[in-house]
Amino acid sequence: MNILEVILTLVSAFGGVELFKWWYTRKPSRRLANATAAGEEFRVLSGSLIVLQEQVQKLVSQMDELYDQISHLRESHDQEHARRLCIEAEYMQKRCDRLNCPNRIPPYDVKYETPA
Repeated sequence: MNILEVILTLVSAFGGVELFKWWYTRKPSRRLANATAAGEEFRVLSGSLIVLQEQVQKLVSQMDELYDQISHLRESHDQEHARRLCIEAEYMQKRCDRLNCPNRIPPYDVKYETPA
């Protein structure tokens, strides 16, 4: 018996056909396992993507609310500024700059006394 016959006898005794099947299909089975793992990873990542999109939508709606508040505050500030300008213009019309004018605002020659 030569060495080749001994090896073939041992391989056939331990299920040689199954060994050859395994040897032949080991790469496709590895590819199948990798594809299964990639599919699972894609499922997890797509779930994470949905959660992140919901969080972004919530933040965008909060930003919209803040921009609305800013717009409202700017409008009220502009109205107050316009009102103040009208009051100042009215004051400037009534003001008299002559020194001894009785209609001078504030009066020039009035002495203020402190109460005792």
